[in-house]
Amino acid sequence: MTWANCGFPLTDNTAIPRFLTGTLFILPVIFMCIRILNKFVNPSPWGADDVCIFIGFACATALVPIVYRLLAIGLGRDIWTLQPYKITEFLKVISEH
Repeated sequence: MTWANCGFPLTDNTAIPRFLTGTLFILPVIFMCIRILNKFVNPSPWGADDVCIFIGFACATALVPIVYRLLAIGLGRDIWTLQPYKITEFLKVISEH
């Protein structure tokens, strides 16, 4: 007997992390472009704040493909609707990162 056979709806919450990841990636890209444009328009020395911003941006950028890979594997869906190999792959990705 499965969850669907009992009349309960299946859960698919993949749209929320997909939207948030995309939005929270596009916003920093826009702000980084504005910051770089400002450096060209109003030349100023490259400071520690710029280095920290770019390091943080690089770290955040590295997480985007990981989240989208997890969504493809099964993030946001009911575990009992996934194939066993997808559960194993999901746990491998989580343990690696």
